[in-house]
Amino acid sequence: MVEIGYVKLPTGFFMFKSSWLGVTLTVLLVASTCWGDTLEVTLTNSHPSVDFQVKSFSYVPHQPISLNSNEDFANSDFPGSGTSDDPYIIEGLNITVSNYNEDLISIVGTRAHFILRNNYINGLSTAWGGIVLTNVENAKIENNIITKVDSQAVALYQSQHSIVVNNTIGYSSNAIRLENSANYNIIVNNTLLNTLMEGIIIEGASHNNSFISNYISHCFSFAFMIDNTSGNNTVNWNSFLANQRISGSQATDSGSNNLFSYNHWDDWTSPDTNYDGIVDVPYQIAGYVINLDRFPLVEPIQNSQILNSPSGIINDDLLLFPVDGRLLLSILFLLTFIGLLGVSIRKQRLVD
Repeated sequence: MVEIGYVKLPTGFFMFKSSWLGVTLTVLLVASTCWGDTLEVTLTNSHPSVDFQVKSFSYVPHQPISLNSNEDFANSDFPGSGTSDDPYIIEGLNITVSNYNEDLISIVGTRAHFILRNNYINGLSTAWGGIVLTNVENAKIENNIITKVDSQAVALYQSQHSIVVNNTIGYSSNAIRLENSANYNIIVNNTLLNTLMEGIIIEGASHNNSFISNYISHCFSFAFMIDNTSGNNTVNWNSFLANQRISGSQATDSGSNNLFSYNHWDDWTSPDTNYDGIVDVPYQIAGYVINLDRFPLVEPIQNSQILNSPSGIINDDLLLFPVDGRLLLSILFLLTFIGLLGVSIRKQRLVD
């Protein structure tokens, strides 16, 4: 039994008569049990305006890049030493090449830390891929504009523990592809527009990736596709708008244990009878397994503050996930309980 001012243990053996302690325990208990129902999101109807035409003087013209080892990085002119504190930096380049049928940036077989950021990459519909990482770890692809490549704008093959964040991708066959055991990667806050085929593809036994707060619009095929070999991926807090609805859905999942939650689907925005911003009926994901987004959002997300995201919210440097709030509250409640129990026993012994 829990009372303001009195907190009785279930066994009834002890009673704590401190009013403020009772209130503290009550608040902790209520918070720990209700945390999972907390949802605070800033929503907007606005769609991003994207200009793929950039001024040439904003970037330094550069030829396509091909690096095939840590040694290639060390022998290059790119600054950095490849450590987590001093990563290699590839920045401010304009890679626009015609009549080119390979990848514009290809990095293979590295474990060094590196960052690809603030680049303009245009394949002029002739290059095979934009940024392609193969058997790579510790990469960060950030704030690039990638357009008009013949296949995938960003691809991670056999690559792990990498981050793709704040990129703008458009007018390519596919926007982002994870394939051949691409595991434990984070794809967050990217804008993907006007793909000629799928927006995001996960295939070839790629597991435990997180897709958070991406804006995916006007894909000719599925906006999101997971094949039958890939599982345990999370797809949360993304906005899907005006994509082709094959089989009645903007996404398809044929894998296992993939989680779709709190995404906005512009073809599924009602009913919301209690006005909590969540559509009352789950969104059906196409594919060979039965999967649902059980909490589809009425509106798309922008500049959102989200509590209790199943995959976590990434901190400022996009490298760490916070500990789940329910776990922290449970630990705090347990420590408070143990402390109060010890004080009560000690007082009882003094009285005796």
